[in-house]
Amino acid sequence: MDVLLLRLLLWLTRRVWEDALGATAARSLPADAVAALRPLLPQLPELGRPGARDFLVATAYLVALHRALPGRSAAENGALFRAACASLLERVPRPVRKLRKWLFFRPWYNRRLFASLVGTSTGSTEGFVGAIAEEGPGAFGVDYTECALQKYLARVGASELGPHVCALDFLESEVFDLGLVRTGTLMTGAPRCDFRWRRG
Repeated sequence: MDVLLLRLLLWLTRRVWEDALGATAARSLPADAVAALRPLLPQLPELGRPGARDFLVATAYLVALHRALPGRSAAENGALFRAACASLLERVPRPVRKLRKWLFFRPWYNRRLFASLVGTSTGSTEGFVGAIAEEGPGAFGVDYTECALQKYLARVGASELGPHVCALDFLESEVFDLGLVRTGTLMTGAPRCDFRWRRG
C-alpha cells in the first residue's frame, strides 16, 4: 500500500516534478523512488498507532525521493517535496479544509491525535515523547522532547532532511488555516519541539 501511495502521489503531482526536473527525469522518477523506498519501509518502527505511522511513511517518501535524485542537495529536494505536497493539498476541497480546521480545535480530537503519536501500547523507544502544553477554546499546544521522525532519519542516514520534514508542518497549517507557531524543533537543534496552534 505504501508503494502504491507513493506512485499515486507522484502521478498526481507530476507537473511539479516535470517543471523542476524535465520530462525525461520526471518519467523515470517513480521507478527510482519506489526502488529507494522498498528498503526503507522495513526500518519503520512499529509504534502501534496509525496516526504516528502516517508521519513516518511521509518521511520515508522524502528520503526515497532524495535518494532517487542524486546530485541534488537536501535543501533542493526538500523544497521540491514541499512543492509537491502543496500541489496535492491545494486540491483538497474547501468544505473539507473547513471541516479539518473545525475538528482540529475540538479538545477530544486534539487528545486523540496526541495519543496516536505518543501512545505506548508497544513500549517502543523509537516513538514520540511529549506532553500537552496548552489546551483551550481555539488553542492547542504540545511539547515534544523526543521525535520518532528524527530517530528514523538518523537510523537510515538521512538526518540532513530533518528540517525539511519539519517545514511540512507549516504547509499543513497554511492549507488548513491552523495558525501554527513554533520557535524550534529537535531536528533543528532546539531542546524541544514547541507546537502551538491558535485559531485566527
